[in-house]
Parts: sequence; C-alpha cells; structure tokens
Amino acid sequence: MIRAVIFDLDGTVLDSIDAYWRAFNAAVAAFKLEPVAKERLLALMSQGANLAEILCSLYPALRLEPGSSIVERIKTEIREEYLAHGEGEVGLISGAQELFELLRLRGLKIGIVTSRAIPPERQWLGLEKLHVAQFIDAIVTGAEAQRKPAPDMIIECLRRLELSPQESIFVGDSQADVVAAKAAGLRTVAVTTGAGDMQALLAESPDFIFKDLLEFTDKLDFVLSRD
Repeated sequence: MIRAVIFDLDGTVLDSIDAYWRAFNAAVAAFKLEPVAKERLLALMSQGANLAEILCSLYPALRLEPGSSIVERIKTEIREEYLAHGEGEVGLISGAQELFELLRLRGLKIGIVTSRAIPPERQWLGLEKLHVAQFIDAIVTGAEAQRKPAPDMIIECLRRLELSPQESIFVGDSQADVVAAKAAGLRTVAVTTGAGDMQALLAESPDFIFKDLLEFTDKLDFVLSRD
C-alpha cells in the first residue's frame, strides 16, 4: 500500500525554472560570459549536474580550474541574483496545492527532496510563504545528503517518514529524479513541467509520465492502485 508521495521541488512543486534561468544569465553577464539558451541549461540541470559542473560545461575555459575562485565567485553571484530578483517571482506549479490537499485527505504523507544546498529550516520558511508547509511531513535538502542522481536524499526522506521504498512514490521533473528514485527502490512519476522534456524523461523509463500535476491528480487512483 502506498502511504507517501515524495516530491522534487524546483520544476515539480515550484514554478522556478524561468526565474533561475534569468538569474543565471544576469549573473554570468557580470563576468562578461555569454548568456545560455534555456534549453541548454535545462538539459544539464535535468542530468543532475551541480552548478560548478554546469558552468564548466557551458564555458570550457573554466574547466582549467573547476575549483578556482572565479568559479566560486560566479556561483555566489548566481545564488545572490536569484535570491535578490528571482525568488520573489516563484510560485507553485499549477495544481500543486490541490494535489497536496487531496493527498492529505487520503491520509498520505508528503515529503520534499531538493538538491538546493540550503538548510532545511530555510526551505520550510519558503514553503510557509507559499502556504503549503502545513502539508509537508519531511524535507531533505542538498545540504544534508548527496544530491540526485544519487539516492541518498530520498533514502533519508524515507527514514524521516518512517516508511519503506515500497510504500512510497517519487514525483520529479528531471532525469536525475527518475534515476535517484529508481535507485532508492521507489516507483517513479515524471512530469514535464521543469528541466526534463518528454524524450529525456522517457529515456529513463519512469513508471508513469504526465504532462503536469493536474494530469497526475486525475490519474492518482490509477497510480496508487498499481502493484
């Protein structure tokens, strides 16, 4: 029996992808680097690349010193730009609150797993501002465990929820989400609302794939009933 649904955050629950892309380009421009097309950035994000890996992939000259101060300075600028100008633009993905409410009515627990390298307390505050923190039973961030596509954060979330992989479903928008959830032993739901497009997500063979959370909600009984 499924007793919990665990969600990725950015691109799955939060409509944050465009804001992050704009913050990324504004930040790299300060270092006289060319802007990146959104599709290129999303492809790297979908694979689970961290920010240093993304920068070195997009700007090969940075590969000479991936741990250099310039890479760290650009990373800091991107984060500060997002916090200053992007975070305030971010809202919930369409259907997220309604889905949380429905899951709560069904008696299911809800977890959040995000590769954001921030303290979980800060993420709780962000969800409180969006009026959905009351639905969440556990949050695990990239500051606490190895980021996806490693399964560590999902395994830690299961531990906090006191559930087994067989009792849980993972919902995410990226290839890294699907890979991590499968490695943790969970059934996987992919949605095409964030970093991964339909073709990229299908390549990882999720158990279910939907265009958005509204379609997932419509098919929720079917998903929960599948062995």
